Amino acid sequence: MAAAAGWRDCLPVVTSWMYVVATALLIPATVLMLDPFELLYNDGIYTLLASTALLTVAASGDLVLVLATPQSNDPPGSSGSLSGEEAERLLPTAGEFGQGAADRGDGGGCTTGRLGDSISRLWVPWMMLQGGVLFFVATVLYLPTVASEAVGGTTVANVGTWVFRCGTCSYLAGSTVTLHRILNSSAGWQAQRVATLGVAAFIFGALLYFTGGMLSQLHFAGFAETWVAGSAFFFVGACAFEVARHLGSATAGGGRRCCCGLLAW
Repeated sequence: MAAAAGWRDCLPVVTSWMYVVATALLIPATVLMLDPFELLYNDGIYTLLASTALLTVAASGDLVLVLATPQSNDPPGSSGSLSGEEAERLLPTAGEFGQGAADRGDGGGCTTGRLGDSISRLWVPWMMLQGGVLFFVATVLYLPTVASEAVGGTTVANVGTWVFRCGTCSYLAGSTVTLHRILNSSAGWQAQRVATLGVAAFIFGALLYFTGGMLSQLHFAGFAETWVAGSAFFFVGACAFEVARHLGSATAGGGRRCCCGLLAW
């Protein structure tokens, strides 16, 4: 039991720093895509490949941690996983909706609240993992050996841009749910403010990547510069979450600690 608790305490530290390193690598990777560094473009793609691979590994660790960590209302010693009977007890019944829920003023009772919390706990790391995988696949499609190949009336690189766009949507979806969880958490106000800054930075970074992809496909100038700015926002967000993790870990008693390295409050 102590060993299980030990790795659950260590993994958030590892994944949090993975995000910091991975997003830091995004900056030189996108900088090398700028016109002044045209001769180093391929080096930028390989750096981007390393960065997106690390993002995927970090998100995998967060997902494993969420699946293995019991919620705050689980009994001590629980592994966090639900048996079939437990899952059935969490499902809302017809009486928990409509006027009955309105009379109680709890929006559907503790079971629906716990079910919703379980869904959001899984949703965020899953969206982060999906975003990391899509970014990694998109980078593979940017590799010099395949980027210019024709496929379906377009190029492999253009397909990669669309995959990047899908990955951006995944990051936006995870960030939106995270923002809701942070604003409704009981973490210390300092951790909340820093984590909110981190989410805002991730949202701006994702929007800039989305915009950069559109500029690239429309053959407008500035797509690489937009991605550099987006990478900087991603890095700021990862650093903010590392700070928030420290602040949350220092909270004693009633404060709610973030359970994962990034975007999984």
